[in-house]
Amino acid sequence: MAENKFHTPETTHLLRRQFNNWYGVLQICFGEESLVAKEARAWITHIDKYELSYDAGFKSDLDFGARILGLADLTFFQLCDACIREKSIEDVDFGQIYLNAKRSDILQNCFTANKPVYLVTSNKKHREEDDKDSDDPIRKKTKPQDQKDKDIKDKLSYKDLGNLVKNSQANQDWIILGSKYKAIFTREVNAATPAFNDSGLISRNKWHTRGFCYEKCERRNYHKKFPQVGI
Repeated sequence: MAENKFHTPETTHLLRRQFNNWYGVLQICFGEESLVAKEARAWITHIDKYELSYDAGFKSDLDFGARILGLADLTFFQLCDACIREKSIEDVDFGQIYLNAKRSDILQNCFTANKPVYLVTSNKKHREEDDKDSDDPIRKKTKPQDQKDKDIKDKLSYKDLGNLVKNSQANQDWIILGSKYKAIFTREVNAATPAFNDSGLISRNKWHTRGFCYEKCERRNYHKKFPQVGI
């Protein structure tokens, strides 16, 4: 892994081994309880449980393993990109890391995903030119110091909400996708949300309609079910 050498898996066993390696790295970098580590663990568990479905996928498509790993890699990249670009951690859609639907597609033999672009065969001459350019110190691009200072300032301005906490008792009928949630529950709406029941229990909209929130949320004491509706 340190030498950046890899082979696309051509069997279920090799696919599981690569996911297992990825799972180990994610635990070291982000912790065992992180969302990305749990998602990698979910893939390993799914492969173990439905090995025959994965074997069938490899029989019909030699790039089956590459497409799965490429999808997981792209999803992780997009989540990291969103964490960098969004101004507030509350604006990041962490739900995009979950690929349960794609795993279900494997069982239904209708899984689709693009082959990673870095595995697509390219002209050898172009690759050699790219390698040469990367070794040329004159061609190397560095980020201006003022941009680096701005990036640091932006990171320091983020509100620390602590670790993500998942609502294990969430009502799935209430769950709203990230884009729709942002359109309905603006910051003004969230701040003005009143008590929802006779006992005076205050709602935390993200807790009930997104299925997660944060341990340092100002309304963390209300991360509980509604006694009137049994949620």
